[in-house]
Amino acid sequence: MNISFKNPASLVSKAEYTGDVSKQVCYSVEEPDYASITDGSLVLQLKPGSDLKGLGQGSTVYLWADHGVFSATIKSASVAPGVVSSFIIRNEHGDEIDFEWVGKDPSRAQTNYYYNNELDYTKMVPSENLGDTSTKFIKYTINWQLDSISWYIDGKLIRTLERATTWDVTTGVYKFPDREAQISFSIWDGGNSGQKGTMEWAGYPTPYQQDTAYKMYISDFSSKCLYGGNETYVPYGGFDSNSKSTKKTDDSNSTSKNKKIKTKPKDNNDEEQTSTGDNTGEVADGSLGLVSNSAKTSGATKKINSLIQ
Repeated sequence: MNISFKNPASLVSKAEYTGDVSKQVCYSVEEPDYASITDGSLVLQLKPGSDLKGLGQGSTVYLWADHGVFSATIKSASVAPGVVSSFIIRNEHGDEIDFEWVGKDPSRAQTNYYYNNELDYTKMVPSENLGDTSTKFIKYTINWQLDSISWYIDGKLIRTLERATTWDVTTGVYKFPDREAQISFSIWDGGNSGQKGTMEWAGYPTPYQQDTAYKMYISDFSSKCLYGGNETYVPYGGFDSNSKSTKKTDDSNSTSKNKKIKTKPKDNNDEEQTSTGDNTGEVADGSLGLVSNSAKTSGATKKINSLIQ
């Protein structure tokens, strides 16, 4: 699936959304709405709160997916301390795979992953110096496979995580993100979050004036899903918590997705490869749309209404 943002009509209000994702790529859920389509890009804004000192109000867009190759061409908004731009795959269990940019150092994209909401910040790996990521569009790719995760910048492999290396002897699980998740693009205020670690990481305080509007641009998004075009993903509240492939040895009680771990090898040097040879490149359930959700964000993914039509 390839999404461009050349038609402003593809972003509509919640009341106007019909579920026809061939025409309506995304819709806004909250007001005020700080997401828009301008000059061929999806634009997410971070604006000040009423007192110009507290937590700013940002915006986030989502879609659902379950493994595959996901690319976005992005111009970050991280031009000042505290401003965080992100391209994240995350679920309600706390599994996460991400690219993030912070105003403290806008010249680098940071890559990280988490499992089961265990916030181990030591796993972050930054890119090389990219120059000012807020002044140019750069293509970022996450290749999320059953046995590995690879991060690319403009087609260049910068990091690979092998599932086999995440085995934890104490808990007896692979601490590897492998459950259905939301893909999100967001801009949020880390500098005024009130959380010391986040503020030190993002830079602080986030500077605001009355007319301040930090802007993140996404010019396009593409996905090549691992699974075929007829599977349906279940939104929050509908996941089976036992359907994760954490057992070191698959047994007779494992789900079919667990068993697929053994049968889907990949080449980590191939950015575009997915593990099924007949993949059509379509979003897996055929009717997933982006959602624009402006909210006071502190980095946590917010629960949204069902995207399954």
